[in-house]
Amino acid sequence: MALAQSLYTVQQNEDFSLLDPNRPDALGAALSAALPVAVLIIFNGLASAAGWTAAVPQYNGVSFVPPTWLASAITIAILPMWGLARWMVWQRGEQGRAASWWVLALITWSLALPFLTSGFDLLGMTFANVISLLLAVGTGAKVFAVSKRAFLLVLPSVCWMGFTTFLGFAAIAQGWSPGFAATQQGAQG
Repeated sequence: MALAQSLYTVQQNEDFSLLDPNRPDALGAALSAALPVAVLIIFNGLASAAGWTAAVPQYNGVSFVPPTWLASAITIAILPMWGLARWMVWQRGEQGRAASWWVLALITWSLALPFLTSGFDLLGMTFANVISLLLAVGTGAKVFAVSKRAFLLVLPSVCWMGFTTFLGFAAIAQGWSPGFAATQQGAQG
């Protein structure tokens, strides 16, 4: 009985489902990289079918705003990098598994962000970008402690989120005012 139980435990530890993204092989790495992009495609497809569109903040007066297609391409490129970073740290024991939850939180936040910030004005979007940046920096720190190579996959997102946060603050500095400002000015004049 004890031998059967120990054999079951060994088999349970080595037996990975075909679609398990935590598999310690190339298929696990590929699944981990593809899964965030697949979820993005599904979310966008469902949102499009429901007639929902994300509000893109207006960066009026800021001359270095990238086109929407480029921002989308960067997001699509970053998601598999996060998935692969999550897979890399997951393979590194308990500390790596704890760091992988940080990466998963970053992925989840980024996928949910357009839905959570729907209807936000520029200030609200900039605040959400600050939260994204802080989460990316925290994730990068956790990942760096486990794997320098995995950190290199998170680093571009820290730079991108820093850039988008900077864009928000630059647009605010160009003369942003809250939506009720025009109403308040009209009432005084």
